Order: sequence, then structure tokens, then C-alpha cells
Amino acid sequence: MIQKTDSDEEVAVLFDSVQEVFQKMLECVAWTFRKQPEESLPLFHSVQTPLHEFVSTIQLWYKDTTVHHGILSTLIAAPVVEISHQLRKVSNTEELTTPQRLADLPPFSRCLLGIIMKSSDVVRSFLDELKACVTSSDIEGIVCLTAVVHIVMVINKGKHRSARLKEVAETVNRKLKTFMEITLEEDSLERFLYESSMRTLGEFLNS
Repeated sequence: MIQKTDSDEEVAVLFDSVQEVFQKMLECVAWTFRKQPEESLPLFHSVQTPLHEFVSTIQLWYKDTTVHHGILSTLIAAPVVEISHQLRKVSNTEELTTPQRLADLPPFSRCLLGIIMKSSDVVRSFLDELKACVTSSDIEGIVCLTAVVHIVMVINKGKHRSARLKEVAETVNRKLKTFMEITLEEDSLERFLYESSMRTLGEFLNS
């Protein structure tokens, strides 16, 4: 990646291009995963190492810059969307359990979080960005917040656990409480997810 350019304007253009290409690439991979999940796994496994190197380079040289936040936001959006999609498809709530390890996640999310969880620095920045997304309501609604709970629980089982996990959990907990009156009025998937997530967060925050 180019570290010196002629002007701030060129830097901004470069960063915008990097973010756009990265986002489009993940969107294409996500689409392929949905259409051909089994065939897509070998392909994605083959690019995991260069993708990890790319994320690590952004983390090392461009931390707290626009491109850094943009890449992290994309890495957050992809698993949140995939996990939320999986949750919405569930017809029997008895089938739903909170994931405890990477293998419990859908394939694309499993691959992306596997890359993130290789580095303690990347994990910390990822959690900071995740907290910011929840706080700003970029991530909202019971289903998407439940997806965040699943992500937090999986990272908590990794080797690079962070105190930031509880900060994210507390933020999600506060957001979910705003749905309490709505969920009490109906017997639905969202009510089940609300109760399950609140129970999981309570146990985690009190541990």
C-alpha cells in the first residue's frame, strides 16, 4: 500500500478507493457464499492469508484513520448481515442457541471473524468500532443486536479476549432494553431473541 502521496486530496481519494474495493470484494464473496456455500469455502480459504495481511497492514499503518474505520465497519457489517439473515430464517426457536465458538457461526462470518481474532490489536479496534456502530444506531433492531451478541460471545472464547467485550455487551444491553415493552406485547421470534440475548448478556456481564 502506498504510504506517501503528493497531497492530502490524493490520500483521501486513495483511501476512498481502498474502502470501496474492499467493500465490493466482500459483497461479491458474501453473494457467492449465499448461492454456493460449499464451493465458496476453498476459494475464501485461499485468500484468508492475504486478507489477514491486508487488515494487519491497515491496523499497523493507518489506525484511527478514515480508511481504518471504513475497513472495520465493512468487517462488522458482513457478519452482522449474515448472522441476522440466518436468524430470520429460523422457523423453530428451539433450534436457536447462542454460538460458543467460530465453528458455530455461518461460513462467511466464521472466516471473517477467524481473520480478526488472529490479532489482539485488530480485536481491540474491531470491538471499539462495533461499540461505536451500536451506540450510533448504525446497528439497530433486535435481530441485528442479537447478531452482535453472537459475535461478542465467539470472540470471548478466543485467545485474544479483551475488557472491551464487556463494554460492547453493556452497550448492546442498554439498546435492547429499549425494546422491552414492544417484545412483551407479542409472542414472536423477536421476543425470543430479545429474552435469549438479555439472558446471555446478563450472565456474561455478571461473570
